[in-house]
Amino acid sequence: MTGNMFNDEDVALGVDYPIQMTGKSGGFKQTYTSLRDVTSQIHILLRTQIGERIHQPDYGTNLHRLLFESYQNEEELIEVLRTNIEEPIAAWIAPPVTINNIDIVFEDFNRATVSIDFQLVSRPEENARINVTVNGQ
Repeated sequence: MTGNMFNDEDVALGVDYPIQMTGKSGGFKQTYTSLRDVTSQIHILLRTQIGERIHQPDYGTNLHRLLFESYQNEEELIEVLRTNIEEPIAAWIAPPVTINNIDIVFEDFNRATVSIDFQLVSRPEENARINVTVNGQ
């Protein structure tokens, strides 16, 4: 093993996203750096609806449901969506991240693309961007 465990190519930190089986071991494809691991964690968190996980009923977001809620204007909806992104990330993602920017673009009535620029608190020189499409339900 070399250097820092959180950026060691020999030490798996978590399951990569999208989730895929590997041919070698029959297990899931793994992440080997903290930034890639956190990126996968955020993807999974944003795509999980609150209540979907039986033993972690508070895990996830309400993004899908919120797209069908009634709001006075688009700015109000964007603010509610941002809060429903920032709070779960702060509660569930480790190591902690700093969110630099959240862009939300509505593609049609009940579909939006969320782009999040973030960095690890412990490694501010490493930045990443996640794009997630959310469909309302």
